[in-house]
Parts: sequence; structure tokens; C-alpha cells
Amino acid sequence: MPASIRRALAMNGVRIEDVDHFVLHQGSKYIVDTISRRLGVTGKAPFLASHYGNTVSSSIPIILTDSLTASSRIIVVSGFGVGLSWATTVLQRTGNA
Repeated sequence: MPASIRRALAMNGVRIEDVDHFVLHQGSKYIVDTISRRLGVTGKAPFLASHYGNTVSSSIPIILTDSLTASSRIIVVSGFGVGLSWATTVLQRTGNA
């Protein structure tokens, strides 16, 4: 996952230090903590799907709705799970929305 996140950042011309929030879908806090450490973003605690229980693919939209503030401008979203499937993208909020 760190490689996928770095690749998405590079493709979007965003530096890791510019990211406001990391939203990671993975029920295991250990795995998310390991990814955070490998990315060097331990000071920017990612929002964890494990806080919501097993919501499967709904966890990322729930986290985006419940946990982000108006000042959140650059958000990395990464979901991964069963069967070696994953996806990562960078969301960039503009305006006052």
C-alpha cells in the first residue's frame, strides 16, 4: 500500500507532506499503523475503518462524511482487502465546499 499511495501522489503532483488526511479502509489497526510508519506520516494519524466496524466498501464514504473538516483540502483515499485487491486516489477539494 505505501507504494500505491506514493504512486498516486506522484501521478497527481502532490507531496506527501501536503496531504491533510489519509483515509484508509482496512479493519486492522496494526496494518494501518504499519503503513503510516512506512510512509513516514505517523504524526498525521489516518482515519481508520476499524473505528466503524465491518462496513465493507461503505467505510470510506462514512469516514469522508463523518470525520473531515472544511479545512481538509488534500485527502488520500486507499482501500484494500480480500483477494489482493486495492485502489488509491488523491482527492483535492477546491472552493468552500
